[in-house]
Amino acid sequence: MRSLLFSVMIIILLSLILLVACVNPLDVTEQVRLGIAGFELVYQPNGATGGDVPELSRHVAGVQVAVFANPGNLRRAGYSWIGWNSRANGSGDDYTGGESFIMPESDLALYAQWSINQYSFGYNMNGGTGTAPAGGTFDYNTSLVVADAAGITPPDGHNFYGWNTRQDGNGTHYDPGDSMSIPAQNSVLYAQWTTSDQYRLNFSAGVGTGSAPEEVRAWENHDYTLPFPENLIGQQVTGRTTIRQRFTGWSSDGGVTVLPAGHVFTMPSADVTMVAQWTSDDSILGKVGPAGGYIFYHDSAEAYPWLFLEAASPSAVTQAVWGGKGTSVENTQNGFGSGGGSSTLRIVDALGTTGSYAALVAHNYELSGKENTYTDWYLPNADELGQITANLYSTGLYDEFTGFFCSSLQYDATRYRAYKLSDASSSLLEKDLACNVLPVRAGNDEPANLFLQYYAANGGGGAEFYDYIVEGVSFAVPGQGELVGPEVIRGEWRENQLLERWDSKPGGDGNSYAVGASVSPTTPSIFFAQWTVIGMPGPGKGLIFYDYGSEHLDGWRYLEAAARDEGESTQQSWGSRGKTVGANDNTIGKGKENTQAIIDNTAVD
Repeated sequence: MRSLLFSVMIIILLSLILLVACVNPLDVTEQVRLGIAGFELVYQPNGATGGDVPELSRHVAGVQVAVFANPGNLRRAGYSWIGWNSRANGSGDDYTGGESFIMPESDLALYAQWSINQYSFGYNMNGGTGTAPAGGTFDYNTSLVVADAAGITPPDGHNFYGWNTRQDGNGTHYDPGDSMSIPAQNSVLYAQWTTSDQYRLNFSAGVGTGSAPEEVRAWENHDYTLPFPENLIGQQVTGRTTIRQRFTGWSSDGGVTVLPAGHVFTMPSADVTMVAQWTSDDSILGKVGPAGGYIFYHDSAEAYPWLFLEAASPSAVTQAVWGGKGTSVENTQNGFGSGGGSSTLRIVDALGTTGSYAALVAHNYELSGKENTYTDWYLPNADELGQITANLYSTGLYDEFTGFFCSSLQYDATRYRAYKLSDASSSLLEKDLACNVLPVRAGNDEPANLFLQYYAANGGGGAEFYDYIVEGVSFAVPGQGELVGPEVIRGEWRENQLLERWDSKPGGDGNSYAVGASVSPTTPSIFFAQWTVIGMPGPGKGLIFYDYGSEHLDGWRYLEAAARDEGESTQQSWGSRGKTVGANDNTIGKGKENTQAIIDNTAVD
């Protein structure tokens, strides 16, 4: 009887607990604490370019959940936030900030929804008279064709030469017929006037094939950047190496003066035809050799059983005595093909393989190159050192060494011929006097047959690099500063910019190559550097974190974050709690106005 009564009491108690649970469900926090699984509610930015979405939360199915509005100031350039939807494309259920909904029995993602903004656009005659082209109000990023100035009468003595985003002409220039996109702000194009006359700037392919750049109607005394002929190719030339004639620049005087792509050309008072200049020269002088040294002699006439002579890099230069004073080494010779290599072996045979003298140091040198480890180095003779002066020292290599270099040319039992790269002079030195030792080698590495061309400045000054690779063999795309030495034939790297990537087209709309990526070209290739200022020091010595791309109507292009001063506090209160100060514009570039509004409306204690 007691057992039955106890069982009945247990059943009644459990029923009461279930009834209370149904009438008063546990709040979300308590359910999660007790291990009752909830479903995720996640907010997605859906194309936002700034701000933060509300944090992820978990809710039990069936409970009321309040929808956040936009507490993190989520924003998108050219758009306004209008709410949330259960689908990214807005075809699901709409959710408005502040409303409540019943949590479903599944995870739920809410996607930010955006309404495209409209901005005014117009033309300003900027001193002209008549009727400006019609403007209007357009959706953000709408593509427009820039109008001509047919209805405008120029100021006296002036000619119309285009439009500009700034009245003084220091903004972005547009010619009639150009395409432009409506920016994320109201904008105006100002007519630009000049007292100059207009002439034709034509481009010709020369011996190249393809389409030359289009004719430009150029204004006298105005500057124009000479383009790279991306739709032209040179003729293919096959010899010891396989190259395609490479473009070297433009010339208007039959090749006497060659101006590189990217050169700023001032238009004279006459029509000009720029003819593309090409070279079939497959010379590898000054290039990085297969062993990682620098090529200082190229046997283009095929007079020797080898193709080139290669000198080790400056880091390999060391000092040693010539050695063996009083011992005569027979038949050390000058001249190409008969000197350095055989002379070095004769010296080593005569003086032995112990110790540390110049010929032995060069003979024992090893260097791992692109394909193999190379051990065929020797001590150059005087003629070969002369070629190093002419073809490498003149480019800046080895210029830190002002003293004499050892040659493998013995004069007599006590003296040898030493050579100075700095002034191409030679002198007889005693064999027990130390000199600089530069190992060299003769190579016939035929497989390095594909020519690569790097336009590092790409419009910023003309830096250009060359290299040869083995067809089909992979290599790592070089980074900033990795192409150095004699490969630099013109200009330098861009200042105050970072190499972002390479591209097969100057404008960056071709095949993209990330720095460090592995590629295996099978044809001669050209790479154009693509640059960014993000992360670079700004004028205020901080770091640039935003680039508008052109000059903003408010007069700025970059946003720069101040460098942290370790000597000062980096945290402060916002101030004036409870007081609205009108600093509520979250548009990029408006932080300065917000800051001023705070200062103007906040009491200073």
